[in-house]
Amino acid sequence: MFEASYQMLLANCPDFGRISTLPWDEKIFGFPVADYQSGDARVIAGAKREFSKTLEAWADVNRVELVGASVPAEDVLWCTLLPILGFTFVDYTIKISQPRLQAWTPPPTKGAVRLAEPADEAGVEYIAQHAFRAGRYHRDGRFPRALSDLRYKQWMTNAFTSLGQGSRLYLTGEVGHATGFFHVNLDGEYAYITIIAVAPDKQGGRTGLDLAAGALADLKAIGIRKMNSKISAMNSGVMNLAVFLGWRLADAHAVFHWHAPDAPHLVKEEDVFL
Repeated sequence: MFEASYQMLLANCPDFGRISTLPWDEKIFGFPVADYQSGDARVIAGAKREFSKTLEAWADVNRVELVGASVPAEDVLWCTLLPILGFTFVDYTIKISQPRLQAWTPPPTKGAVRLAEPADEAGVEYIAQHAFRAGRYHRDGRFPRALSDLRYKQWMTNAFTSLGQGSRLYLTGEVGHATGFFHVNLDGEYAYITIIAVAPDKQGGRTGLDLAAGALADLKAIGIRKMNSKISAMNSGVMNLAVFLGWRLADAHAVFHWHAPDAPHLVKEEDVFL
């Protein structure tokens, strides 16, 4: 139901790249947004006007108000071309990984980590809705902040419905009064961290370290050997945590947003600076 379905932006022209609406985000926001997968930068650079008209026409037909694009940060051609095509830079993402979790030694912690219980859901949702300042929607001045926050709240609502053998949610704090959360999906000996957050009033202290170190120690104990995730490089707290815990950082991507003309749900460009 929520799978993206990519198609060529321009029929029979793979050089123009592929595009798809994002049903999961549309359900939360109440209007369509899309993801663009880049084609051949040199071809598009020679057909900029045609590309822009094609993208705008596709967005108009599909009622799409925002199109995201993510390209390798070292790709100078695409990072130069996207702003020319009307895209605005909003974020960098970076992959973090621990390929040898069984050889990793957890640092000392002061706070206990536990698995989530049903009574924790409301508190976790509150943290998710209020803790984030990084991420591509939060870093886009034209995107409504309330919808960016709602996206993370819904993320955790969905996480609670998935908890089980392949999905674990680690928390700090007492039952019903969580101070941080760390969610992972498991696949055999592999774990993918989907989201981490600490309550606003606990940020800058030890909660994040205790949460991450405790969760990883438990994953190690149950036999997980490798883990990875993708984070916003704008989140210096998580970046510092990743370095302290010995995670590897790689595969930086630059994220851009294109906004449809007169998009009714987006902040008007002239109002961003008010």
